[in-house]
Amino acid sequence: MRPYRIKHIPTGLYYYPGTGRTNLTFRGKIYKTKQNVFGYYRWSPIPIYMYNVSRTADICKRLIPEIGEKLSKVGKRLGCCVELPTSDFKIEYL
Repeated sequence: MRPYRIKHIPTGLYYYPGTGRTNLTFRGKIYKTKQNVFGYYRWSPIPIYMYNVSRTADICKRLIPEIGEKLSKVGKRLGCCVELPTSDFKIEYL
């Protein structure tokens, strides 16, 4: 199988799985198998964690209104979780 990454279309950022960290990054995770976030969240929205101190927070605040609203309400070092629809993501082959 060809390696690929999962791209968030509105921001141009890539998905990197894991809790306790920002899930939208500039590099993302490179997948080499069919197991990815679409398999885990097939019929439900994908949870995205975002923290104010991350480099991608400014991009997401501007382009995703839900993240901007929630991050403005929490403290500087705290973060939030927003659920985005799977239709906002696509597979990008390398």
